[in-house]
Amino acid sequence: MLLNESIAKNIKKYPTLYRDINYQLSRVKVLNHFFLTNGNGMSWWDGFLSDENEEDWDRDKGGWYGIGGPKYKEDTFKDYFSKNYFTSNKIAKGKSSRSQWSPYPISKYSLLIHVPDNVKLDWLLGADEICQYTIQFYNDKSLWKYDSYYQEIGNTFDNGKVMYTLEKWLEYKDICLNNLNIAQTRIDKLLQINKLRKTTFILPVWENPRQRFPERVLKALII
Repeated sequence: MLLNESIAKNIKKYPTLYRDINYQLSRVKVLNHFFLTNGNGMSWWDGFLSDENEEDWDRDKGGWYGIGGPKYKEDTFKDYFSKNYFTSNKIAKGKSSRSQWSPYPISKYSLLIHVPDNVKLDWLLGADEICQYTIQFYNDKSLWKYDSYYQEIGNTFDNGKVMYTLEKWLEYKDICLNNLNIAQTRIDKLLQINKLRKTTFILPVWENPRQRFPERVLKALII
């Protein structure tokens, strides 16, 4: 399956996980799930990621059994992100993911680190996209407050002991950046082998006015 079709399919199938106020923000959340999230049930298969069973793959037709009808494409559901759709469509009403994206902690097991030599070119570009976004996230201190681990800074157990410290989070961030640099080196090598021009991706950010953060989290940003 093409990357864009797989992304569109997941946005429509799981709106509470991925459907943000526009396609680009929704796309970032799906890419995060595909490439960074451990235990997502996906694996590399014939150069792309899928959670389908291998025996369902039709090598001759180049597609999955049971997937019929119109293909999922971005231009087939432009109205899906309109304000009217949120209120007029009874099925979709209230089903959305309206919080700023934060990356899943990348580890040596993340699929992003294991992009295969035979990767499909659109999936390679998608891997490069989310890798750049994630590096930008960790290098931009103004975005740290969206990280779920960062939001634990200052929380205490019943005995008063601090659960998570800023120092621990900074150590965790550096580990993630190190893994991302490993992944980026691998991706850049594959881009060069496939003679693809390097594209610079700029992380889309949407400040949700309803998303508030504890004072202890905002204070931790002042370092």
